Amino acid sequence: MASSKNITRILPLITLQHLLMKSRLFYLYLTLHLLACNSASQPIEKTWISKYHLHNEGIGEEVIASNTLKGLIRFDKDSVAISSFQFMDVVEKEVEKFKYTFYDTSLILFNFSSNETDTIPVLLNDSQLIVRVSPEMGTVFESLPTYHQAKEAEKLVNYLTSFTYKIVTDTFEVFYEFQKDYTTFSTTPHLKLFINEKAYWKWNQYGTELFLELDDFYGNVMHIKAITEKEIIGVIYDKEDREIILERVLPQDKFDPLDLIGEWEEIVDYPLPPPPPPPPVGVRYYDKEILKISENELIRHRDLGSDTVQWQMNRLKDKLFIPKYFYRIGAWTIEKLDDEHLTIKRKWIYSRGLGFRWASRDRGQDHLIQHIKFRKIKVSE
Repeated sequence: MASSKNITRILPLITLQHLLMKSRLFYLYLTLHLLACNSASQPIEKTWISKYHLHNEGIGEEVIASNTLKGLIRFDKDSVAISSFQFMDVVEKEVEKFKYTFYDTSLILFNFSSNETDTIPVLLNDSQLIVRVSPEMGTVFESLPTYHQAKEAEKLVNYLTSFTYKIVTDTFEVFYEFQKDYTTFSTTPHLKLFINEKAYWKWNQYGTELFLELDDFYGNVMHIKAITEKEIIGVIYDKEDREIILERVLPQDKFDPLDLIGEWEEIVDYPLPPPPPPPPVGVRYYDKEILKISENELIRHRDLGSDTVQWQMNRLKDKLFIPKYFYRIGAWTIEKLDDEHLTIKRKWIYSRGLGFRWASRDRGQDHLIQHIKFRKIKVSE
């Protein structure tokens, strides 16, 4: 059995920081009463998921706060297991198991190997388990519904990594492409949801239940309810649960990616500025943007600078993205493409300097968008 020191390490991961107050005072009591019948044993023997926090700010009314880092507590007849969801480490399905009983308003966990006990203040009723950090703070757990989708884990992964999905909310819709390395490409044009420079996803299984975690969708954990060819349905738990639908988006074949191959010159409909002083020997000045696109490589020239990068198309074949810079400049939306003309919509890229220099949120320019037209001046060889 693990020591109770591990409990104090585990519970903060499910936002129950500093819940466990170490004590040996209950050891004799627990040894005598652990196997006795308990009036709370009937409603407690199930899996509970953390839904939201309660804060009492001293004004007589508790404030409800969302809880995105979900934790699970599983009570069986003679043991309790604690698990949590997190992105940085692999989540253990049953982090720790302990014997337990109740005394007054406390849940007492007992570790036989170390003869130690841990005491957690709780309030239990038929529908909620409220764990109190202090009289001012607590976390509300409720019974976890069962949808028995863990058996569909392979199908979930295959669908997510093969197709494009979109999530529609009341205020926006976001398109996702889930990669096999467990990164995500949010290909919604110029929508900035990322909390990290790189976004991740992963799935988790707990018993018969299946979960999908998206760290750039506000860090939420979705409990999977159903998986079909058309959609994946999940629920995000909170004070008011939210059903989330990932709708499969079918390709429309609007553009042929092969038409991108070749050399493109920017169409300028404004007066060009005067050229700068003569550049150094061997350096060419480009007064218009030039894109040289081969099967996997894109070379961009502008002013005295150039950059060579790898490029890809999204699964819907209507966006071009550059993995090296994707999490900074997003996707380039193709608005028009044929064998002679190309129009793209993208975050603003400065024309001066070496390589890509893009509009920056730090400079208050994250909203700057440009539409650029090109004409093909050389076909692929």
